[in-house]
Amino acid sequence: LTNTDWMDAVNVDAILAAGLPPVDDRESAILATLPSGAYTVILSSEIDEPAAVGMIEIYDITEECADCRLINSSTRAMVSLNNELMIGGLVIFGVAEKQVYVRALGPSLTGITSTLQDPFLKMVPGEGGVVSIDNWLDSANAVAITKLGLPPTDDREVAELYQLQQGSYTFQISGVDNTSGVALLELYEVD
Repeated sequence: LTNTDWMDAVNVDAILAAGLPPVDDRESAILATLPSGAYTVILSSEIDEPAAVGMIEIYDITEECADCRLINSSTRAMVSLNNELMIGGLVIFGVAEKQVYVRALGPSLTGITSTLQDPFLKMVPGEGGVVSIDNWLDSANAVAITKLGLPPTDDREVAELYQLQQGSYTFQISGVDNTSGVALLELYEVD
């Protein structure tokens, strides 16, 4: 599925009915019912446009399936200097807490040149109270992370388990000592 200008989508009426249309007609949107599985979304600029900052949002708007849910989101991007971070986020609805596993990978990424050699993770809740972590082995949850079966394979990478209440959360990846490179941010719903 592809889309360049969301008003050109075949299901514009359904996008409007979902209540999530882009603000600018030049932005893209795809509304699709997907069977269980893994999917990749690629955001790119037009061929004659320079690279710039963009944002991908994924909403699970399924109402008729109580067992259907989005359980993982991964983003690979360049982390540059100063304020040019990789930023991912999620919103949790409902009264029950959710356990969320977050990884920031760099040195273990294969087939990619110029990876971020020492990722640094900041979790910023919508209510404030920043939580930072450098290396996953420094986490109080290192044993639980290992038991999940998805620990980073390089000790410089970051992983953390969070118990999160309803609200919005932002995860920021930067490089230790203001370094740059390609990184992968992964968010998993554990329970």
